[in-house]
Amino acid sequence: FTDDAFELEYTHHSNTWFWQVEYEARGPGFRVDSGFVPRVDTKEAELFVMRRFWAPEEDDWYDRWDVIVLADRTEDHEGQLTDEHYEVIGRLFGPLQSIVNGSVGRRKEYYDGVLYEELDFVEFFFEAQPSGAVKLEFFGVTGDSIDFSNSQPADEILLNPALEAKLGRHVNLRFDHTMQRLDVEGGKLFEANLSQARLIYNFNVRSFVRGIFQWRDIERNPDLYSFEVEPKTETLFTQLLFSYKLNARTVLFAGYSDNHLGQENIDLTQTNRTFFFKIGYAWVL
Repeated sequence: FTDDAFELEYTHHSNTWFWQVEYEARGPGFRVDSGFVPRVDTKEAELFVMRRFWAPEEDDWYDRWDVIVLADRTEDHEGQLTDEHYEVIGRLFGPLQSIVNGSVGRRKEYYDGVLYEELDFVEFFFEAQPSGAVKLEFFGVTGDSIDFSNSQPADEILLNPALEAKLGRHVNLRFDHTMQRLDVEGGKLFEANLSQARLIYNFNVRSFVRGIFQWRDIERNPDLYSFEVEPKTETLFTQLLFSYKLNARTVLFAGYSDNHLGQENIDLTQTNRTFFFKIGYAWVL
């Protein structure tokens, strides 16, 4: 509460053009008593420009496509560059409520006393909803990154497919998987896989039961770490939850959860379990 912050922003929005210029500064001692401010001691400038192209005819196979250019630069109040980012994005809105988004970019990042430069990356995103019952998603990124654990350059690949399905009027299922791999100068540092299934059965507008099942598997190369790590870690998390809404202000929750842990020479073993009951109530002030 002993410093200042301010923000200047100019925005233009039309049928075919959108641009925004923004400058924001937060002093080193700036704090807030409400909301969430993740970072202070910053001076950040940002530029966002988008050109939109609409389909010439109403019955064309696509609706519109966008070309986007964005850039941002962040320094601290001593003039040290901490982040810099340039990116060119192409985005297409097509049939079956689909969105295809691809981008290439370059960034700089300051970490642990080192400014990592010329970090090039490529991103791809796809989403489609061919029917009211099925939704497909995919996100992927590859390029230069940073091994924050050991403070060294790295190459990253991240893949994240997802599927959501509505099985009738009562059942909703979502499954997604995330694979992340980091390679450093000596080889593969780690590969992490995280799979999660989420199943909801809605009895009516007042009550539902939900199950979450999450499995994580991480393989590491201990020789490439500067500290001791487990070569393999496997975890399994499950949670069952029942919810009942008494009225607009009161909700009851009852559930069960547990965790399992496995390592290189130890099979998955239950480490804890929890039964819980919760009441949520909203007061009007």
